[in-house]
Amino acid sequence: MKDLTEMPAKAGREYWQGVLVAGGSTVIPRWTLDPRPGVGECTVAIPDAGVAAMRESSAVLPAVHAVVLAALSGERDVVTGYATPSGRVLPCALTTEPAPWRSLVDEAARAEAELLRHADVAFD
Repeated sequence: MKDLTEMPAKAGREYWQGVLVAGGSTVIPRWTLDPRPGVGECTVAIPDAGVAAMRESSAVLPAVHAVVLAALSGERDVVTGYATPSGRVLPCALTTEPAPWRSLVDEAARAEAELLRHADVAFD
């Protein structure tokens, strides 16, 4: 008989193996006369109305972020970092194939739920 505690761990390892084997990263072009490789950060305040809309679904922000990354990179499938409640940042692959916003938010919610279901699984 199989150990029932091993089944979720195995599913988690299989999930992350699929995510990591698929690979990918989304590179945002730099608009400068002196381009340099590296990582940048941009912080923008979100208006209260936007915060209220995001409270309805935690997947709104990842969906919007994916659309912006897709526009900047020219790619429909993007990979971004997802900060979990524990502070761990995990890869999150999202697609922005032409679809209504509701579908993009639903896809982001699905990706978020799947990622969080396996967030405690260790991987290198």
